[in-house]
Amino acid sequence: MSRLRGKVALVTGAGGPNSMGGAIALELAKEGADIAASNIEERQDSTEKLAEIVRGEDVRCLVCLGDISRVSDCQRLVDDTINHFGQLDILVNCAGIGLVQDILDITEQDFDQTMDVNLKGTFFVSQAAIRHMLKRGSGRIINIGSELGYKGDSLGSHYTASKAGIRGLQSHWPWRQGRELQSIPWRRDRQTRMHSGAMRSATRRTARNFRYNVL
Repeated sequence: MSRLRGKVALVTGAGGPNSMGGAIALELAKEGADIAASNIEERQDSTEKLAEIVRGEDVRCLVCLGDISRVSDCQRLVDDTINHFGQLDILVNCAGIGLVQDILDITEQDFDQTMDVNLKGTFFVSQAAIRHMLKRGSGRIINIGSELGYKGDSLGSHYTASKAGIRGLQSHWPWRQGRELQSIPWRRDRQTRMHSGAMRSATRRTARNFRYNVL
């Protein structure tokens, strides 16, 4: 299939073929999109392996390394994508962290790290992408959320708050951008928090659902 041939997608949190971001990047590639796979420097090897698999779908793939908890890196990821491909049509905000912690055990560092990656990173990567998309007159932003953005669980109240915050961003952006951009929430399958075998299975299933229900 080639519904996205000629389109460019930036996927954050694309840490490898078995990660949620990696699986989504591969599904986008199967639809013909060129991919900018983003992750932190510590996971460069797995991201490079993902890029090799993506290129096997007869599309281009750029590996972009950066920490989206830093605003300067958020802008650079978008700039690197545009400088390499000449455009950016789709942004998938998939990068995130989740610490299983009781409310009494969460430190300031734990709280700040979770918010900086999950919420601040999503906002500032999107802000950089929106500037470019508005100039082009079109674009699509897809935020990978969680059921925990709607109700709490054992994963941690700071994680729940960060995902609920993404819902808040999501509700505002259509008012700001009108019909020029589409911003789509996507609730990740809760089963991805299971043991590794079930996680890989749920990751692939969720990525396929993403492909057929969002694109």
